[in-house]
Amino acid sequence: MTKMLMILLAMLGGSLFATALEVNFSATGDVTSDALSCISQCPMNPKSMSPDMWCVSKNCYKQLGKCAFDWACRKTLECENKCTGPLAGVEGADEFVGVQQCLKAHCPGFPPSVGCIAKNCKMAAAKCALKSSCRHTLDCAHKCIPSIVDVALAQTEDDEELKATDEPATMSDAMSCLSQCPVDADTMAPSYWCVIQKCFKKLGKCIINSKCRDTLKCMGDCPKALAKTKDALRFIEFDTCINDRCPGFPPNKLCIATHCTSEATKCGIHHSCRDALMCADKCNPKTSETIAV
Repeated sequence: MTKMLMILLAMLGGSLFATALEVNFSATGDVTSDALSCISQCPMNPKSMSPDMWCVSKNCYKQLGKCAFDWACRKTLECENKCTGPLAGVEGADEFVGVQQCLKAHCPGFPPSVGCIAKNCKMAAAKCALKSSCRHTLDCAHKCIPSIVDVALAQTEDDEELKATDEPATMSDAMSCLSQCPVDADTMAPSYWCVIQKCFKKLGKCIINSKCRDTLKCMGDCPKALAKTKDALRFIEFDTCINDRCPGFPPNKLCIATHCTSEATKCGIHHSCRDALMCADKCNPKTSETIAV
């Protein structure tokens, strides 16, 4: 995460630069520090350049909820994900993840101690610096830290929007948005980069609502057992059909029966896939009937 940007300080010996960065960071406050420190403890996948979604949702939901209400934290996290996204699956990704793993093990917290980086993660930093794509990602993410002026001039309209308390709308908005993010068959979690970029406000409102948060966790737990199996692809195929043909939450079951019968059948004849569907169907507090598979 952003703390990886401080690696450049260790490589270049920029103690003055470090001081300026920490002054800038004071504008973001403890909310940003808490959120990014927590997220940085979750392993990052070099293929997606995103932290493990289940780790984040399990361990950092409180910090993310607060971050969604904080302009500086929200902008920092959204900006960082735009920087790391292009690195997914390309040369330099492994080196960036190596830096993250070193900081996680030896220099936790945000921002990390420059002295700690120089002492414990110099080699990981050097490997990243030698890869232009990795180095450019660090440079990009460094610019994401808001200055005091940025915060002072921040607009508050979107913060007012976050204060809405309509529970059904909150749940529908969050789930509908999340459903539009592609699911990774290896983790059975939606793309973290997509979630942060497109759904962060909606997710923030959901997280602070206990019923919405419980529904989100329930629906996320159901397909976990399918990860890295053939049933994962069957489940994703059905899920994709629903999102394309019957968008919204909860999806209209008549629409599913009309447009996604084939995908439902392919999933339903395999007990693991069928169990995941039945589990997810029961997560919706309003569900009174199950999907026919």
